[in-house]
Amino acid sequence: MPARLTPEVAEQRARAKGWVPAVPYPGAEVPWPGHCATCGAAGAPKYGNFCSPKSTQGPCRPCSGSQKRTETEARTIMRQRGLTPLVPYPGTNAPWESECGNCGGITSPTLSSIRKAIRQGQPKCCDVCRRNGPVTAAAAEDLLRRAGAEPLAAFPGIKKPWRARCLNCHRDITPSLDSIKHAGTGACRYCGGYGISADDNALVYLTTHQNLGAAKIGIAKVGSRRLLQHRAHGWTVVTTVKLPGRHARAVEHAVLTAWKDLALPYGVRPADMPQSGFTETVSLEDYTLDQVQRDLAQALASVPKVPTARRP
Repeated sequence: MPARLTPEVAEQRARAKGWVPAVPYPGAEVPWPGHCATCGAAGAPKYGNFCSPKSTQGPCRPCSGSQKRTETEARTIMRQRGLTPLVPYPGTNAPWESECGNCGGITSPTLSSIRKAIRQGQPKCCDVCRRNGPVTAAAAEDLLRRAGAEPLAAFPGIKKPWRARCLNCHRDITPSLDSIKHAGTGACRYCGGYGISADDNALVYLTTHQNLGAAKIGIAKVGSRRLLQHRAHGWTVVTTVKLPGRHARAVEHAVLTAWKDLALPYGVRPADMPQSGFTETVSLEDYTLDQVQRDLAQALASVPKVPTARRP
């Protein structure tokens, strides 16, 4: 049988949890006045709630984030994350419809998840922005064209329908940038003329442009005219590797992520690539061709049973 809890032991355990009692131990289920050793906030938690063997609860509501918030306090926290609530505050753990100040999209996070994101030092944006990263209008238009559509309106935001015209079947369509980036099947839902599906036969390619002093990584369906388009605009194909679509996308993503992590600027301007693709380039003044080929080799090494890269 465990030894009876003495007031001295109870106080030792409470202080070890960060609580400074103001009065002697009153009992496990009685509020125990005192203050938090971390933030100094006063309160009266129950010993049984924060000091029992199975408890994961802290003694201080402000430090644990469990205290009730006024609507003004809650909206202030949302603004710290770059979000503007559109409806009254529903409570800490209820979805709260808000507008993102970065992309203009509508999102519904909980206040508790927002506080966690702030503690983790995440950038001011919604989860959609965080998944996509910062997107400029020029980069969005480039991505839309690579997915096989010509924009008919200004970029509306990551999740909003974007009026465009399919370059393959010429229908008017309304894809969202988020779906284009993550579905991997092209902009047009009618014809599927562009984009690379998981099981398509695809190529990962590396090209360079001598006059522009740039290198480009990219992917294309086997048999498409993509490489011919690049050659027509002065690009030289250095390497191609044949892979299933899912692996090709993974390799391209790994290389572009490596460049992004190094904060390398794009190698060309949008006007230099009327065939689209400037967001997949890097300047050979900032980064050598050997370094580019190393990044490609490392990305290929992470994919199982990758064929040997070949020259065209």
